[in-house]
This record gives sequence, structure tokens and C-alpha cells, in this order.
Amino acid sequence: MPLHPPHQLDLKGLKCPMPVIKVQQAARNLAPGSQLEVLVTDPAAEKDLASWCRINKHDFISCAIFAQPEPQVAPTVWQIRLKLKES
Repeated sequence: MPLHPPHQLDLKGLKCPMPVIKVQQAARNLAPGSQLEVLVTDPAAEKDLASWCRINKHDFISCAIFAQPEPQVAPTVWQIRLKLKES
């Protein structure tokens, strides 16, 4: 269990490459070892953020459906959890 709650980013509605760009911007302002909880509606964000983590040596913790409303009402929301590398 982390000592601090994860930093939350609501990136719903953004399409590739914006979720990766927004996570990169947030990561620059967070301490090493910080956790991020990212909410996205872009189905490609899981693969894109997993690649970003691998390239930058961060940990991709999980990706799970956060909300799955009726398709005609709103898109599926995924929750992606990341941990920034320790320096």
C-alpha cells in the first residue's frame, strides 16, 4: 500500500497521443516513486501507456474497466495505474 494516495488524472475524451503527453507532463512534476491513477476512454491508451512505461522504465501496474455505461450513453472508462521509477 502506497504511503500517499495516487495522483489522479482524468483524461476521459482525449485521443492518442494526448493521454501519453498528459501523463508525461504530470510525471515531470511528481516525485520519483509516485503513483498515477489515470482515467481514459481511448481504448488505445492501455497499449500506449504500457509502451511509455517500458521506454521510460516506469511500472505499469494495472488496467481495469472503471465504468461501463450503456454504449449509447457514454464510452467505457478504463482506470490505468502506473508507478514512476525511483530516480
